[in-house]
Amino acid sequence: MKPLITIITLLLLPILAMAQFSSAQRQMNMSNNIVRQQNQMSLQIQSQQRLLANYSNRTVTAQSNLAKEEKKIQKLSQKVEEKKAARQTERDRLANLQNSNKNTNESDIKGNQKKYLKLKIKSPQPKKN
Repeated sequence: MKPLITIITLLLLPILAMAQFSSAQRQMNMSNNIVRQQNQMSLQIQSQQRLLANYSNRTVTAQSNLAKEEKKIQKLSQKVEEKKAARQTERDRLANLQNSNKNTNESDIKGNQKKYLKLKIKSPQPKKN
């Protein structure tokens, strides 16, 4: 019976050794997989943080550009309003000049007519035959 036990033990010894090695190898593989997953997650987090920083920088840049454009638009609209006001005052001035010219011309004409009438009255009238 002793020889039978030794034979069975000798036959089972490689199987048991393989089982222990396999168990240790599985544990090693599992820990390697966990470390690999942690590395992948950390890389993903880093890439997401870079993207977030990039997008926030783009947003800040876009907002500053938008603010600059709005200031330009305000300045241009202010200039347009000033030019409109200047044009309106120029129109008013021209209208006043035209009215004063018209009034001056009418008064000059009336004055010339009065002078002419006075001269006509003073000058001797030709007699009709």
